[in-house]
Amino acid sequence: MHRTLGSVGAWLVATSLAVLVAWLGVQSVRFAAVPDRVTPMSADEARKSIPLSSPSTAPAPQPDSSSTTPSPTASEVPTPFPTGGATGADPNEGWTAEPDGLGGTALLRTIEVKGGSARLRFAKHEVKVLRTDPRKGFTASFNSQSATRAVVTFTSPERTSKILAFWDTGAKTQVTETPK
Repeated sequence: MHRTLGSVGAWLVATSLAVLVAWLGVQSVRFAAVPDRVTPMSADEARKSIPLSSPSTAPAPQPDSSSTTPSPTASEVPTPFPTGGATGADPNEGWTAEPDGLGGTALLRTIEVKGGSARLRFAKHEVKVLRTDPRKGFTASFNSQSATRAVVTFTSPERTSKILAFWDTGAKTQVTETPK
């Protein structure tokens, strides 16, 4: 009887330890794969980020050059999508609508960062990087983390510019500029 209880106890300890190690492994992968959630912008922040004139005449906000921490900014287009087959761009938001091929609407947008620009296509079922144009001294790379999530990174010896593009109840982007 004593030997049976010892075997059961050893089995319980070994099983508990295996479950703990597996759980810690899954958590580390989850934390690496899913970055911090993007918080929604307030109405005041949204008004400040949308230029009242055409985008070419509105100056881009300049980050504080003394800061060495990344400065994320978020952009979101509200759902539902524009209807009526609109294909023109809304100059206040920089989004262009087009049919997604599945009876819905996809949105196109070019995101400009210090390292270059990326042309992105957003739809409920996918986020695609259509084109990257790095600035002189930068290299571009992108990673489609899932069908609805992509990361574009522009890298130079002095700076990293990162664009996170994803679908979360709407097309969203998050830009991070990090000096090295």
